[in-house]
Amino acid sequence: MNTQQDPLIGTRLDGRYLIDRLVGTGGMARVYKATDEKLGRAVAIKLLNARHAHDEAFVERFMREAKAAAKLNHPNIVQVYDQGEAESSYYIAMEFVDGVTLKDLIRSRGALAEDEAIAYGEQALNALRFAHRNGTVHRDIKPHNMMVDTEGRLKIADFGIARAGSDAGLTEVGSIVGTAQYLSPEQAQGHSVNAPSDLYSMGVVLFEMVTGRVPYEGESPVNVALRHVNDPVPTPRSVRPGVSTAMEAVIVRSLQKDPQARYGSADEMLADLDSVASGDVSEQTTSVLVGAAVSSAAAATSSMQTAVQPILPAIPMDASSSYAEATSFGMDPEPEPEQEKKSRWWIWLVVLAVVAAGAAAWLLLSGSSEPEVKQVRVPDVVGMSQDDAESRIEDAGLRVGTVTFKTSDSADKDEVLEQDPGSDEQVDERSKIDLVVSSGPELSAMPRLTGRTEDEARQLLRSQGITQVSTTEAFSDSVEKGRVISQDPAEGSDVSKDTSVTLTISKGSENTTVPDVIGDDYASAKSELESAGFEVTRQEADSEQAKSTVLNQSVPAGQKAKTGSTIVLTVASGFNAVPSVVGMTRDEAETAIQDAGFAVQIGTDTEDPGMSPGDPDVVASQSPAAGRKQLGSTVTINIKHAPPGP
Repeated sequence: MNTQQDPLIGTRLDGRYLIDRLVGTGGMARVYKATDEKLGRAVAIKLLNARHAHDEAFVERFMREAKAAAKLNHPNIVQVYDQGEAESSYYIAMEFVDGVTLKDLIRSRGALAEDEAIAYGEQALNALRFAHRNGTVHRDIKPHNMMVDTEGRLKIADFGIARAGSDAGLTEVGSIVGTAQYLSPEQAQGHSVNAPSDLYSMGVVLFEMVTGRVPYEGESPVNVALRHVNDPVPTPRSVRPGVSTAMEAVIVRSLQKDPQARYGSADEMLADLDSVASGDVSEQTTSVLVGAAVSSAAAATSSMQTAVQPILPAIPMDASSSYAEATSFGMDPEPEPEQEKKSRWWIWLVVLAVVAAGAAAWLLLSGSSEPEVKQVRVPDVVGMSQDDAESRIEDAGLRVGTVTFKTSDSADKDEVLEQDPGSDEQVDERSKIDLVVSSGPELSAMPRLTGRTEDEARQLLRSQGITQVSTTEAFSDSVEKGRVISQDPAEGSDVSKDTSVTLTISKGSENTTVPDVIGDDYASAKSELESAGFEVTRQEADSEQAKSTVLNQSVPAGQKAKTGSTIVLTVASGFNAVPSVVGMTRDEAETAIQDAGFAVQIGTDTEDPGMSPGDPDVVASQSPAAGRKQLGSTVTINIKHAPPGP
């Protein structure tokens, strides 16, 4: 495989997927590793080969794979993200799994340790349990379709031939769908399949993991299919004696020819596999093992009550899958070598003979008249869910045609937006109805908002059409006040325009350095402390400094304090001027002093010979002298009076 010659390498598929490299090729499609530039993640792009892009059967199978897998969101199932048309073909965008196939693992190491086989088996059964519960039967379970990543996680891929478990036409009589070495007997005969059919194939995978080989081999796929139907159930210990009897019991029960004798559900098989380590396998499973030891090919054939008929494979049945062995992204086998094709001429001769005989019989029975084509009315399925719409179409005797997906901000995901032909039109019975289905609101990647200011974050969200934004606040020692600490949803998450976003905004550090405000006016000191995140209260004290001057602060400057805590400021209560009362009468002086806020104290009282008898008492001196003095002080006045009269 020469990837340098592939013209898609380095190009953008559908304007979104940057093709990095070719992962592998198969008879049906090519798989590339690509980067989804819209969401910034690695994806696998499965592109239908050009020669099949106009083949209705191939396209239908290809799109069925996308539809089947997209509905199955499970950690052990390869996720399908998108589907579309590009490069004159169809593609599926899916999860890129970095690892190897389980088939590669077995080829490189041979038989696996039993505990390792159990671990992989449990993961595969968990996936099948989920798929079966959601009404999907895989129909092609094999190690080629199981990817093991670098951490030992197993994921099942290729739902290209999966169908709803309730579909009566799951496998048409007279056709084989699957891979010969892993086919259940009913699949080999072209009968309908269900969950136990997948569990039979799972039993084959377990057999191969613990022994290093498949239970049935042959010269051709047809020979292998015959052995699944007619040969006795093989026992793993006959191939590898070291396999525990408990493990053998689980495998043999899953490989019973009669579906009724197998496990009825993945839950039941998983429970027994969980018990293998302790040897506590169910009594029913143990009895199946004992019965299998005495079974015969005749008994197995009798239980099926049907002989294998010559069949025309609906999908090429091949023992190998070169692409799947390399990548396990659900590729089909590479075309068979020409020499091998020629060696199978006799199979196709039988097939042609059967087809010719069937055609001749039909002509004899039908005569020369043209059958009348029935007309039916197209039902209105717009507004229904995709599943309900498809059921309504099939109930009307019609078929579902091409299903395309389109983003919609007004319709629910999986709701039918359009149909063609439209409702009430008269069309031929079994005509196809094309559907356009909502894939939900258009998604975009959540941008990185942390570290931005709140305004910057809101503006960036508005540019993506997101307007539902709420905020909370929290302290942070590392994020500047006013900037985003965290966001929900997280960066890179898929979001739509109606997504609600919550931003946590920093209130700054919880501990802040206290500024020095001693000597400042109280008003400016209070403003500075509040800007730093503190609460402020005041108390007054006598001082010779100007009124409202900060004398002290309860937390020293330069010390750390919790943001929001209270700092007490001590401020000067202020001064009043002592009035000059010398020369005033005693009564005038006392009134003036008291009005200025001071107390009055009488000092000395002396005679003044210069005064005339009858003159009123006057202030001779005062202490302190007239000027500024602390509030609450006492002013002492000395009185003089006239001598007594003769």
